Amino acid sequence: MNTLRKLIVAVVGLFVAISISVIVMIYGWGLEPKNWSVIIFVYFFGQLFAQMLMALATAGDKDA
Repeated sequence: MNTLRKLIVAVVGLFVAISISVIVMIYGWGLEPKNWSVIIFVYFFGQLFAQMLMALATAGDKDA
């Protein structure tokens, strides 16, 4: 069951990372830089959140 939880968290983390990248590409860059705050802040905090999810998915069990 723990393996399934880790898999689900990893898939959600990848989905968040890809979604944030697409959002930044559409609303931040376009054909030229449109909104630097979206490019910097949304990408940074989105990737930070996605990496935290991936770290949770790959973390070993300390209790067992």
